[in-house]
Amino acid sequence: MTAGLNYVHFALSNDNSIEPRLGLVVGLPNAQKLGFAYGKHSKHENLPVYLVENELPDGSIYMPNKSLELSRAHHFVASYEKLIGKELFFKAEAYYQYIDNLPVATNPDKYWSPIFGGVDPNDTLKNIGKGRNYGLEFTLQKSFSNNYYFLVTSSLFDSKYKPADGKWYNTRYNVNYINNFVGGKEIKWGDNKMVGLNAKLIWSGGKRQTPIDLDASKEEGETVLENNEPFSLQNKDYLRLDLGFRLHFYKKKSEHVLSLDIQNVTNRLNTWTQTYDSENESIIDYPMAGLIPIVSYRIEF
Repeated sequence: MTAGLNYVHFALSNDNSIEPRLGLVVGLPNAQKLGFAYGKHSKHENLPVYLVENELPDGSIYMPNKSLELSRAHHFVASYEKLIGKELFFKAEAYYQYIDNLPVATNPDKYWSPIFGGVDPNDTLKNIGKGRNYGLEFTLQKSFSNNYYFLVTSSLFDSKYKPADGKWYNTRYNVNYINNFVGGKEIKWGDNKMVGLNAKLIWSGGKRQTPIDLDASKEEGETVLENNEPFSLQNKDYLRLDLGFRLHFYKKKSEHVLSLDIQNVTNRLNTWTQTYDSENESIIDYPMAGLIPIVSYRIEF
């Protein structure tokens, strides 16, 4: 068992936070472990959020967000670990995070929060929002031996927040699942050469965004968002495969490495966001980068 206490003082708003932390690990037979943890954590926003300045009708300047308090979150975690043989490791983890004191706009018709990045200088913020995140994570890992390794991870989760109107909405990060596979193998080639092969596969839910109001966009001639439905639109799944090839030449006093890394080898055009095309009066996908090959030659002494 590990227990501790953390103290935070944020001088700009003169806010304080006392945060207990507790972790417990229980050993079980056959190389198994159960873990339980709780922690309270606080966080201040980016400094520009506090330093927004607005002008009153009499010409005086005031800073509406300077007195914002720290956001506070309660973290609960339960985990299970198992060592399978000498080289294979499995871990499952469940977590729940409840966020209190989340800064949001005091206007109930506005839904933005600094946790999504940036701030509207016309908004007055207050610590009246909430947030919650919960999910499951799985890890299967083989350490490097017999000239190969791999790592498989999977995360299933839900992420919501509550602005001033009191309703729960998806956060911009609520892609719901992220899966990763990383693996590699080394093959000896003669007495002084080696070939290294590596692969990485990422598959996740699509990025979230606020949907576009097509009719209003046609009238305005530019993108108009349906701001009363924040992050309700989820784009297509993100899928990317990277491959790497390395040829090692070993000399007496140096090593030469010729490598080819191909990012997004299938040339899949994953969606970054959707935007309004005023020429065709339609909503189109704005893609991320396609296939990117990178060739390099390195000498190590």
